[in-house]
Amino acid sequence: FISLAQKSFQCTDFCYRVHPFSKKARSCESFEKSLIHSISPLEATENCIKYTFELSGNATGLYLDQRKNRQWIQEHAHGNVINLFAYTCAFSVCAATSSNVLSTTSIDAASAALQRGRANFELNNIPLEGHRFITEDVFKYLSKCERNHLTFDTVICDPPSFGRFNKITFSLENDLEQLLELCLKITSPNAVFFFSINHRKIRLSRLKFAWKQAVKNCSLQPKSVEIFVNDTIQSPLEVGTDLKTIRAFL
Repeated sequence: FISLAQKSFQCTDFCYRVHPFSKKARSCESFEKSLIHSISPLEATENCIKYTFELSGNATGLYLDQRKNRQWIQEHAHGNVINLFAYTCAFSVCAATSSNVLSTTSIDAASAALQRGRANFELNNIPLEGHRFITEDVFKYLSKCERNHLTFDTVICDPPSFGRFNKITFSLENDLEQLLELCLKITSPNAVFFFSINHRKIRLSRLKFAWKQAVKNCSLQPKSVEIFVNDTIQSPLEVGTDLKTIRAFL
C-alpha cells in the first residue's frame, strides 16, 4: 500500500492508523499518541481552499470521498446557503468562496465541530459577517424554518449514519425519507439541492425512491437531477465507497 501511494502520489510521509475497536489498537496506542501530539492539527489545500483536520479519533474533519462534491458546491452554490449536519463546515467554506453566495448558515449538534468550522473560515480569510454557526438539532431547525416560511437558495445536507442531540436521537436508516422531505420543503424557487449519504445498508434504489416520493409530496418539478454512487472504485488505491449523492437544480 505504501509503495503504491509513493508511486501514485509522490508521498513522503505516512501515518499508520488503527481502528479503535481493532484487537491491534493497544500495541499502536503510544505511537499514535506521540504522532498526534507532534503534527495535529494538520492543514490541507484543495481547489485553492484550505482546511484544518486532525488525526485523533475517527472524525478527521475532512473526507476525500467528498472531494468532487465540494468542488460542485463551490461551482454551483448561490444566494443564501444552508449546510445541515455541517460538522467542520467544509461545504460552507466552499460555498462562501463563491461570489454568487450571499450568506451561509451551518447547523450541527456539536458546538466543538462548528468552532473548527469557524476556524476554517478564518484560515481562508473569509469575513464571518453574514455567516452563521448554529448549534441545534437539524430536525428541530428544519421544522422552525418550515413554520416560519424560511427558505434557502442552496440546501446542503450530508448527514451521519447516527446522531444525538440532548435526548433526541437520529438514525439515517430510519429517518431518511423524513429528512429528505424536510430539506426539500425549505428550498426556494430555482434552488440548488445537494444531499449525500454514506450508509452501506441504504441502497441507491431506496435513495431514488425516497427522492421520488419527497419531490411528489412537496409538489416540485426539478429542472434536472442526478442520483449516483460516487466512484464505486477509487483508483489507483482501489478503495471503494458507500457514498451516494443527489445533486439537483429545482
